Amino acid sequence: MNSLLESKDYILNRTANFLDSNNIYNEYEVQYILGCIKNISFPEIYSTEMVREILDELDLIPKKYNIYDDYIDFINSIHNISEKNILEVGGGAIPRLGERIKLHQSKGTITVYDPRLYKTQEEGKLKLKKSKVTEFNDVSDIDLIIGLMPCKGAEDLLQLALKNKIDFIVWLCEGGPHGDCYDFFEDENEWRDCLISTAEDGIKKQNMGKLKIKSIPKYSYKYPIIYNDRN
Repeated sequence: MNSLLESKDYILNRTANFLDSNNIYNEYEVQYILGCIKNISFPEIYSTEMVREILDELDLIPKKYNIYDDYIDFINSIHNISEKNILEVGGGAIPRLGERIKLHQSKGTITVYDPRLYKTQEEGKLKLKKSKVTEFNDVSDIDLIIGLMPCKGAEDLLQLALKNKIDFIVWLCEGGPHGDCYDFFEDENEWRDCLISTAEDGIKKQNMGKLKIKSIPKYSYKYPIIYNDRN
């Protein structure tokens, strides 16, 4: 690994300068991001959402630890993304996955939905929508729906995909807070189990093949990728 990419001071300084120059995150988020860089060890630091998107924007993630590359490679092993019209749920404030997928496409497009998007100017095949996805979205031109750790956005992703019989691939995460008055689940495991069961039932009812569950063992990250397989 490049010694600069192993230097916390170098990464911290580059990130701090980026945050000062770009009004993307609120004050709490800025402190959270800088705190993560200071306190999280390598390579776990590259799996922290807001940190990950900034470091990738600044080209500070070594390829062997770049979760965007690994997710794209996995998607491409199942679908030819160069010709797919793809919808991403929860692309983050900085749509790094969408920007990377765009580079792999010839005929297809990538449309990114997230209410946190800090820019909305479309860039050729990359379409940016500063809003949440709902079951009422028009997806008549979409071939594949994806999400990279979209938290509870995974629920909206599955609902939209299953309702419209569109293939999906979502890399799950902890799903956000559980056990509060707005949530029926006691913990993240219960939430994920329910989500996986919902996906499996929906795939059967909609004749979309079978549910597949995959993990990428190179990461200490423990959460699975789930998708439908029509083969």
